[in-house]
Parts: sequence; structure tokens; C-alpha cells
Amino acid sequence: MAVGSHESPLLLAWTVAAINFDEANVWGETTDVSVLGEERSELGAYVRRRAEDVGYTITPEAEPEVGTYFRSDHFPFARAGVPALYIKHGLRYVGRPEGWGDSIQADYTAKHYHAPTDEIGADWTYDGAARDGTLALLTILDLAASEAWPNWHEGQEFRAARDQMMQGRNR
Repeated sequence: MAVGSHESPLLLAWTVAAINFDEANVWGETTDVSVLGEERSELGAYVRRRAEDVGYTITPEAEPEVGTYFRSDHFPFARAGVPALYIKHGLRYVGRPEGWGDSIQADYTAKHYHAPTDEIGADWTYDGAARDGTLALLTILDLAASEAWPNWHEGQEFRAARDQMMQGRNR
């Protein structure tokens, strides 16, 4: 829910949170989801609560060593102080054997990620993407209904920027 621009401090001060999807789940429904950065801010609790409602188990990031949180589209908001996270579809697919999601993801990354072949496939299904969207929508509705704005947890490197932003907003 990124409202405003990371280029404008005035608009940025009115940005509650940034929720990012870098890719849609086009291979089917999963029982899990990864939420990169959910442990960094109070925003994570909103997503965690709604993930349970949607029937997801939150699983750890598959490859934290590659630093995806720091390379994805939400990161300029995080760096500016806006609590941000990345909802990444899970890999435990309903009706598929264990490990199928890992293999389909590895194949996509090796053959199609940022390549000319990254196009809509006739075999794609959107029920998993729709379920992920439901998780995001419920989270956004909770944020919109709350008067409290999420902040970074103590000790997070972006907390000072958010605190300063909120002080300027209240003037």
C-alpha cells in the first residue's frame, strides 16, 4: 500500500506502509507464504494475523543469503523509513508432491527470470495469485481501519527515519 512517492518527503510522511509483490503465483494454490521483512516492523503482525485467516503458514525466506529484502521494489520505501515488506508466494503447492514448488521456481529462475521468455504461459493458473491478493487486501483493510501506524521494531536500521518522519508529520 504505497501511497505517495519515495521522492517527496511530504507525501512520504503520509505513507502508512509499503507492501510489495515482485511476482505472482501462477502455478496454483499453496499452503504457505513467505513474508520478507515481517520480523522487522509492526507491519509484520498485520500480515501474520491475516495469513492465518487465509489459511497460510508463514515459512522463512528460502534464500536469505541472497539479500532479496534489500534488492526488491519496496526497499526505497524501507530505506526512507516507511515500514515495508515483500509477500512472496509459497512453495508448498496443494495437490503437488513435496519439492514440486522448489523445482518449478528453480526452473523459472534459470530459464525465464528477467529473460525474453518471461511471458504469459498457457499453463498458468491464477488461484494462487488471487489468494495472495486476498492476504494483501485484508492486511490493507486492517491498516486502513487502524489509527495506529506501524513502525519499525527497536534496533532496526530504518526506525530513526520513521520516527523523524512522524514527528514532522505531526507539526
